[in-house]
Amino acid sequence: MASAGVEEMWDAWVRAKREQWAKGRAEHAEHPGAPFKGNAADEAAMELVDFSNYADQMLREGRISEDERGHVESVAFEFFLWCHRVKQERCEGWG
Repeated sequence: MASAGVEEMWDAWVRAKREQWAKGRAEHAEHPGAPFKGNAADEAAMELVDFSNYADQMLREGRISEDERGHVESVAFEFFLWCHRVKQERCEGWG
């Protein structure tokens, strides 16, 4: 089986983002034009926790190495901290 190229993977990424956004909006928005409910930084932080847990499971299944799991953990934690910072800061014009 041939490996997908970067362009094909980018296209898949963009499609997946669009589909997940539409799915989330359908599940959680009052109507299509309604603003996002909740705190995006909190939501993103919890998604990073999930991501790390999925990496742990892939390690248990023998699908990734401990080095790969450790890398995922460090990247996920870095962005978890970033989400915490974003949550704490108030951008000008955002109330």
